[in-house]
Amino acid sequence: MPRRNKNARVRKQKPYHIMAKHKQKLEVEKKVEQQLAYIQQQENRKHKQLQEDEESKHNKRIENIGATITLLPVVGLIVMSLFVLWLGR
Repeated sequence: MPRRNKNARVRKQKPYHIMAKHKQKLEVEKKVEQQLAYIQQQENRKHKQLQEDEESKHNKRIENIGATITLLPVVGLIVMSLFVLWLGR
């Protein structure tokens, strides 16, 4: 049988109430981390939604400008043709 080292420290187990407090503390920390993660997800969703709204507004403006640009030559041709018809009277 091997000899036991008399100088070695004996590992004492912590009392139960200390272990229970530590476990409770870990559970609280885990809940807090989950809540923070949930809040972060909500903020990311809001930010993403705002960004998509801005992009859609920007795209609508570009479409409106494009429609205006395509309408200007058509209106110009109509006005010119009416002016030419008026001159030819």
